[in-house]
Amino acid sequence: MGTGGLMSTSTSSNGYLGKYREIITAVAFFLVFDLAVLVLNFYVSFQISASAVEINLAGRQRMLSQKMTKELLLAESETLNGTDISKTLADVEKTVTLFDQTLLAFKEGGEVKGGNDTNVKVNAVVDAEGLKTLEKADEVWQPWRSKVKDLLENPSNDYALTEATAYATQHNVEMLKLMNQLTTKLEKVANKRADDLRLVQTIGIILALLNFAFILFKFIRRLRENDLKIEQAQGETAEILATVKE
Repeated sequence: MGTGGLMSTSTSSNGYLGKYREIITAVAFFLVFDLAVLVLNFYVSFQISASAVEINLAGRQRMLSQKMTKELLLAESETLNGTDISKTLADVEKTVTLFDQTLLAFKEGGEVKGGNDTNVKVNAVVDAEGLKTLEKADEVWQPWRSKVKDLLENPSNDYALTEATAYATQHNVEMLKLMNQLTTKLEKVANKRADDLRLVQTIGIILALLNFAFILFKFIRRLRENDLKIEQAQGETAEILATVKE
């Protein structure tokens, strides 16, 4: 008796799944679409956030290239006036170190100090155009960095100061243009990611709406079939009752 009841329950369950299989499958697809769009939204949103950080850092590189030049010119002016340049050179060292670390992070990836003095992660630039810009910037930067290093190691050497200042003055505009190109490229990447996010959302919404329409169509058709069966059963019952009365 217990086995019969179990078999009856199993048969009823299988019949239920078979009867509403299309609707259940459609609902499952609807949930899958929603979940996929949600996951992609999170993924692309994180990418856009990372792009915003990288754009900010690239913009800071433009500022640092000019700040270094200004500080070197200030140190040269202070030397001519017989003023102590130790504080100015300390500022030069901080600026050069920050610029160098950020440029390296764009080339290889890594962490650098952000705008609020906290470390932020930077992804290495992989775009061919961006890499070409970084290569040109590195060609300009390495001699610049070397001359500033010589100055910092020999702060009393007027020749080292003159060499570093002359190089910075000669190449600061070029470096500014290169960092501006990098910023522009990163902005394009961010815009592309935003476009991808909108495309994913649009496709997800369209698929979800189509699936919802399919579910609604199937559900309404199923209700109509059940209504017809009920009407047919009522008609048969009415005929039986009429026969019984006769």
